Amino acid sequence: MPTLPVDGATGWGDTLNNYLNALTTEANQTQSNLNSHAANTPADPHGDRSFAQNLVNPIINGVNLPNGFVQLNASGLIPSSLITGGGSSITGGMYSGVFDAVATYGAIANNGADQSVAIQNALNAAGTAGGGLVWIGPGVFSMSNYVVMPSNTWLMMSEGTTLSRISGGPNTKYLITNVQFGTSNTPSTNLRITGGRLDSVGAASMTSQCTPIFIIQSAKTKVEQVYINNVFSNPAIEVNGCTNFLIDACLFDGPGNTFFLPPSVPAVRVNVSASGNTPSGLGGPVYNNATCLDVRMTNSTSVATASFYGNYGALIGSDLTSSHHSNHIFAIGCATEYTSQLGTAFYSNSQWSGTVNTGNLFS
Repeated sequence: MPTLPVDGATGWGDTLNNYLNALTTEANQTQSNLNSHAANTPADPHGDRSFAQNLVNPIINGVNLPNGFVQLNASGLIPSSLITGGGSSITGGMYSGVFDAVATYGAIANNGADQSVAIQNALNAAGTAGGGLVWIGPGVFSMSNYVVMPSNTWLMMSEGTTLSRISGGPNTKYLITNVQFGTSNTPSTNLRITGGRLDSVGAASMTSQCTPIFIIQSAKTKVEQVYINNVFSNPAIEVNGCTNFLIDACLFDGPGNTFFLPPSVPAVRVNVSASGNTPSGLGGPVYNNATCLDVRMTNSTSVATASFYGNYGALIGSDLTSSHHSNHIFAIGCATEYTSQLGTAFYSNSQWSGTVNTGNLFS
């Protein structure tokens, strides 16, 4: 680059022109280098492009292949060609642990007819396989009967999925459970329920009894990110004689019981498997006074649907009449729209031992 004349010097026109020409040449060369880099010419001189491509290739090339991402179809479902379901005509899919209640077992959304049989078939197939994930995609699936989860199963619903109780026989008192009523079968264990919405009110605004989730004598159960809209004077979840039961990030929407008339119904009822406070229709061996041990509710909230009804009187409550007491009950980081009738997350927690009640907010 030429040196410009100092102030006061004469005859510097040629020097200035040379300086401007040099700047123009440098600018043109820089632009050419940028164009070549954008065109990858010469190809990847520093190897950075190749390095980045090696990171991306397994993702791009692995779509719908083992160890890759799954590309859902236009309905937001796992493509049926990728699924091998027990008892299904679809074979060869790599997702042998996934049982799609819609794509494989024929559950139909938004038609108002009972879909409990199709969902149960998907659950049964998972149980026959020794366990697996049952997927229910978006839409409203009407239920005139409850479904039973076999051991080692995970019922996963999308955020746009609703299981909605419908009127008419048998007007089920449950939506999801782990035991077949009217039999003496052993309750299932190792269960997980994730996502979606359980609507026990339904289109007919039913007020008849319903506990959307009833789990009895199960070890290792988790209910997470479920929105439950429930009927008057019924808990959203009953935990009956269970151990290691976690309820996380759930929303409970229901009137509970009359706000001014105790006892008020809790969102989650922790019960003892005794004939006096366990639903009838089960085999005799389950009425063995089994208590709950280690029931945890975290990051969950209850709201009220009507101002003249009280919200759930507590987040977790027990049966007042039982002489058998549950142990290690936790409510951490939860909230309710109304102050509990006992001013606490617990209802009758004096009958329990080893309780933790911390970080909860009542408005």
